[in-house]
Amino acid sequence: MRSQASVSSGASDQRQAPSASTPTSPGRLMTQMLGAFAEFEHAHIYWRNGAQAAYAIPHGGLFEEFARRGFERGIGFPLLRHDVRSWGGVQSFEKGVLFVPSGGTPSLVHGEIGKKYAAMGWETGALGLPTSDEQKVAGTDNIVQFFEHGDLRWSPTGVIVNINGKA
Repeated sequence: MRSQASVSSGASDQRQAPSASTPTSPGRLMTQMLGAFAEFEHAHIYWRNGAQAAYAIPHGGLFEEFARRGFERGIGFPLLRHDVRSWGGVQSFEKGVLFVPSGGTPSLVHGEIGKKYAAMGWETGALGLPTSDEQKVAGTDNIVQFFEHGDLRWSPTGVIVNINGKA
């Protein structure tokens, strides 16, 4: 459970994300003064110390996956506004980009695999949406992440692209 200390939330919380709706709790200040969040009816709004903006993490997929991954201590604070797509939702965090497809498997893309995926056009590129998180390849020091149309494999020598079985 996250340790939190209560602080008052002001009207500025509602102005920053009017789509979040009505506040359901007072704002919270995170331990070690990392930042703060406020809970609203349809989202939580997070702000990191020193950041220029606060970002909503909407309920209904993204927030639940953010919570499952350990909140801000797990994947960091949100860096950009969430984006609703025809296939689900996506949001950038300090430690990666979280993809939550409707009815699919949520996946975090990051590191060298994330850089290669970005260079290939994210979900609109040849690989499509991620279908897994990174996984260790048994018996090696390699890591693989699966996508709709292939996979990306990291090894100490670089990232290998495999699209539909073609390396």
